[in-house]
Amino acid sequence: MLLKNIKKDYMQYRKNYKHNWNNRQDEIGKEILSLILSNLKNKEISLNTKWEEVNDTDIIKIIENEIKQIKDTLSYLEKAWKENSVAEEKRKIIILEKYLPQKLTEEELIKIIKDIINENNINDINKGKWIIFKILKERYGGKYDWQIVNTILNSKIIK
Repeated sequence: MLLKNIKKDYMQYRKNYKHNWNNRQDEIGKEILSLILSNLKNKEISLNTKWEEVNDTDIIKIIENEIKQIKDTLSYLEKAWKENSVAEEKRKIIILEKYLPQKLTEEELIKIIKDIINENNINDINKGKWIIFKILKERYGGKYDWQIVNTILNSKIIK
């Protein structure tokens, strides 16, 4: 389903850009979705499957990796005072985030982590971290930020 949406949006950006080649926003959308589609094609080749068989989890990972790379690039562009490039990179992030699932809030994560701790009788957070991470990954895939979870586990909130 996610692949279908990306392809549809890519075609729309191409069509809009073709009719109005001066529109930089459509060009950015076309470029970033083209990159995602080529990464998906590479994933298909590495898995030795058909393109349509690449699942949403793989697509989400590819998009998250691309967003991470863009954010890394952003930090350098901001230091170099490249305002136009910064705006374009931020636009790419906005386009890509549309395809990601809604992230859990910190409050939701705290409740979920407390429930996991109680369900599994975890007394020592440091020793039980791997159990918590494993269960979070199984239940909530790409719906949370690992850094926030790690901050929660290291804070006094859970202990």
